[in-house]
Amino acid sequence: MAEQRAVVYGAGKISRGFLGNLLADAGFAMTFVDVDARIVGLLADRKQYHIHILGAPEKDSLVTNVTAVTADDAATRTLLVEAAVAFVSVGGANLASVAKTIAPALCNRFVSTREPLNIVVCENWRAAAATLRDAIALELADDDRRIFDEVIGIAESTILRSGIAGTKKQLEADPLAVQAQDYWDLPVDGDALVGGLPEIPGVSPIAGFSTALERKMYTYNCGNALISYLGWLRGHELLSQAANDAVLADLIDEVYKETCETMVKRHGYDRDDQRDYAMRSLAKFRDETIVDPLYRQTADPIRKLGREDRLVGAGLAALDEGVSADAIAVGIAAALRHRNPADPSAVRLAELIDERGEGGALASITGLAEDHPLVVLALAKLPEVDALAKA
Repeated sequence: MAEQRAVVYGAGKISRGFLGNLLADAGFAMTFVDVDARIVGLLADRKQYHIHILGAPEKDSLVTNVTAVTADDAATRTLLVEAAVAFVSVGGANLASVAKTIAPALCNRFVSTREPLNIVVCENWRAAAATLRDAIALELADDDRRIFDEVIGIAESTILRSGIAGTKKQLEADPLAVQAQDYWDLPVDGDALVGGLPEIPGVSPIAGFSTALERKMYTYNCGNALISYLGWLRGHELLSQAANDAVLADLIDEVYKETCETMVKRHGYDRDDQRDYAMRSLAKFRDETIVDPLYRQTADPIRKLGREDRLVGAGLAALDEGVSADAIAVGIAAALRHRNPADPSAVRLAELIDERGEGGALASITGLAEDHPLVVLALAKLPEVDALAKA
């Protein structure tokens, strides 16, 4: 049987520390595509790298049979001709640019074969698959676009494994080393696939994926946002420090109660199963072996305050289901208080608040009226947030 090949767009810590791990275990040869010439050069020269599993060193592995090219290399145009599957993990803001690399590769594939190909999008980004599909379609001529619509699946996934840089000692031994959480499941939108995926243990197509994606956004991401924005205000540097802060413990418990009850009522999840799902996410946030800086978790507050995103979306869903959104509203208020001069989104948020006040800024970002119950509730929580910042 011929060796199966996969193309991974993006060579960052999730691509190497999660996708590469799953693909290597399934016996795939991999080509990474990235804009970082240093990482690409190391992968192309070494053709392997180490993954260190946090808290489970017996599961450490050496990923082999890899290579890499830069995104502007002409070689990218032929990468998808023989690929069995492709993955994208480049950061949601970069989906439009990676589409310009993927589109010519698809055109070359269409010359050789009309066999289906699925591209799995691995981003914590709202409507990531639709964004990528639309961006690729814009790059295609009419005939290629018709083939694209027929034989190319672009499916979202939910990423619940963290990847971080290797330790100093690990990087001295292998400059490509990554550390990753001991988590091995990658749920994928099964309804968006064309012709199915090759066998990759851990990659699980799921029907009705939009429900699973909302569950993740309004449980995992909502809890993360509340912890991160309050943790930043309290002077913490790492997510684990904020998640283990005793001052925040009751509020963290309350936000999970609200989001869990919302998901049970909205989608019919078993209450115990939903609570277990929530507690697994909290255990990850509290894991001190995962060195995850809050400047990363709090980045882009305007996007994270979006109407369908982790905080406001969760709050609206709770109110729709007749569930209290008090703790969620504290998270919204904490995001409104976020200041970071190194983050353009945080700077713009501060400008909006200076121009329009907190209520006007939140209304502008979400499209909700200033007298909407959730906006009113979030503004009422600002004094509580200010007190928590000083406690």
